[in-house]
Amino acid sequence: MEQMESVYSVHGPFRVPTEPLKKIRWVNENKIKQFWQEDDRRKKLKDGRGCYVFAIQAGPGYTPWYVGEATKGFGQECFSERNLLRYNRVVANQTGSPVLFLVAHPTKIGPTRKIEIRNIERYFTELGAVKNPNLLNKQGKRQPKWTIKGVIRGRQGQPSREAKAFKKLFGLSND
Repeated sequence: MEQMESVYSVHGPFRVPTEPLKKIRWVNENKIKQFWQEDDRRKKLKDGRGCYVFAIQAGPGYTPWYVGEATKGFGQECFSERNLLRYNRVVANQTGSPVLFLVAHPTKIGPTRKIEIRNIERYFTELGAVKNPNLLNKQGKRQPKWTIKGVIRGRQGQPSREAKAFKKLFGLSND
């Protein structure tokens, strides 16, 4: 019997609450309960499973800083003591607003697919490490030593007509 395709959904960015501490900001553990309660979507997602990405938003862009998997629940794992230490190192040293993206496991397909979630986490860790070489993840940060000009990890500038067609061939563009 063929396994049904899993369709995950992205939620966020959700602003992570911070407060001042002397001359820096920090993510306050006490405000995390409020984080999960103050928004109906987050209330529903608190017990959900999947992957999460902690990032800093500066202007219109985002920089990923940590990618994690939540197989016990987002509420239990996104803001663990260990993760709060990671996040606070970033928040103290970066300008911009800390945000959290959640990639939620579909709830109607049965048991949590832990291997699938781990594969998604690894995939986004690799992508995150390309965008931010200082990504805090210790594992899965392989930086490919190759690029395809105008297609993947290419430099700034407009891709060639051929590169655009190639991207379209593999569904890598929005055109």
